[in-house]
Amino acid sequence: MAIVASSAPIDKMGFSLGIMQTAILIGGIIGPLIGGGLAHVFGMRMSFVVAGAAIFLGTMLVKFLVVEPNNQSAPSEGSITDDFKMAFSNRKVVEMLVLLFSVQLASMALQPLITLYIAELIGKIEDAGLTAGLVLSLAGVAGAISAPLWGKLGQRRGFYKTLVIAFICAGLFNAMQYFADDIYKFSVLQCLFGLFIVGVYPAINTIAVTYTDESFKGRLFGMMTTANQLGSMTGPLIGGAVSSWLGIRPVFLVTGILLFTLGLVLSARNKNNAEGLTARQ
Repeated sequence: MAIVASSAPIDKMGFSLGIMQTAILIGGIIGPLIGGGLAHVFGMRMSFVVAGAAIFLGTMLVKFLVVEPNNQSAPSEGSITDDFKMAFSNRKVVEMLVLLFSVQLASMALQPLITLYIAELIGKIEDAGLTAGLVLSLAGVAGAISAPLWGKLGQRRGFYKTLVIAFICAGLFNAMQYFADDIYKFSVLQCLFGLFIVGVYPAINTIAVTYTDESFKGRLFGMMTTANQLGSMTGPLIGGAVSSWLGIRPVFLVTGILLFTLGLVLSARNKNNAEGLTARQ
């Protein structure tokens, strides 16, 4: 991400980061399918061998094929503490870190519960795993297709506007899954949720990069990864706690309301930021 952000022209930044998000989603879809096939044919141990070989091959491709852009600014000599101080002194960066943490929390709060919820919808546990995989794959495909389009939309209309649209629509479709009474309605709502939630990531990354100095971009993406992983860690804990207290369905309602509220807050606080960001580009 840092290499892409450093080498892509600013007017193509949203589209470029959208393509990166598509690659991540496609990998997330294909990986489990390949891993499951290998485990079925060769056993689980062989899956680790093939995964390790794939990572090694990817490392070699980066080593010999990827050209890092020249950095015109002097490298920073600051410590990690200095990096955090610099990041937290930038209001836009802090805002994007909080948004990234929140959206990842909301997304991951549902992951451990999807299979159980689908088993409840179809009335049996035997086929729930396969059905859950298919439903999540459909949502992933929808997101992979739409991610570059979200980047282009942000470049034309402003990334704050796309954030507001993505958060509000993702929140609505996520909350509506509370009312799904069969697997077909749930699948359609999951696809629509995937279609909109993916629009959040290119917008967040592009806004953060736009308001960051060139010399800080690499460290910025390190912090973005930290926020992302903290959300991935916290989300399942909160989702499990809510489901044990209120049941699985209310988790969709709670996370949907969270995403919808973030969209409303962004709309209220940042009416002028879309014009400012577009002018800066």
